Amino acid sequence: NTTNGLYDNNIDTLCNWAKDIQIPIFLRIGYEFDGNHNMLTPTEYKNAYRYIADRIRLTNGVTNIAFVWHSYAYIPYNGYSVTDWYPGDNYVDWFGLSVFYSHPSTNPAKTYMDNFVDLALTHKKPVMIAEACPNGGIFPDNYKTWNEWYAKVFSYIYEKNIKAYSYINANWDVIPQFASANWGDTRIHQFPLIQNAWLNEINKPRYMKQSASLFGELLDY
Repeated sequence: NTTNGLYDNNIDTLCNWAKDIQIPIFLRIGYEFDGNHNMLTPTEYKNAYRYIADRIRLTNGVTNIAFVWHSYAYIPYNGYSVTDWYPGDNYVDWFGLSVFYSHPSTNPAKTYMDNFVDLALTHKKPVMIAEACPNGGIFPDNYKTWNEWYAKVFSYIYEKNIKAYSYINANWDVIPQFASANWGDTRIHQFPLIQNAWLNEINKPRYMKQSASLFGELLDY
């Protein structure tokens, strides 16, 4: 449907908004493309991805959207290799991955995460953690979740030189779509110990801060 032009108006509406707002936008086209829950075949996915990207940049002339190729970073759908879904260097600005588990050696996703980050290095692309939160929620009133999840994710950011980190700050249990999934409450501001530790980390010089020049710096990047 995408490559047949059925969604051209939707894409064009997004493009008009992007040109009007003129802030840097990270667009994940078909996020978690390799996940079993999405069941996307590589050929159809790549064709749709390229079509969307071309309509944004070539047809509409948008310059403030970065394309993110976002992997589920776990067992790929139908036994494909993750590279089977790669639309090409000209169509990918960032590699992205999901992190819903910590990354000790016992984590079953660790190998897939590492391989994906290594693939980004091969293609000379920056990496972002595009979705993340502790699966099962935050344990209240102690540092258990910080030590077992947050600290390990930040360690991974340092170890692999991850360039961006998008955290899902939500109470999953009150969202109808996820109410039965037992993903818990991951709102950092609801847990003072976690919030303090989080702020101590992100206030380090490594991280870009809100400022009048931030959007311009991101666009230049």
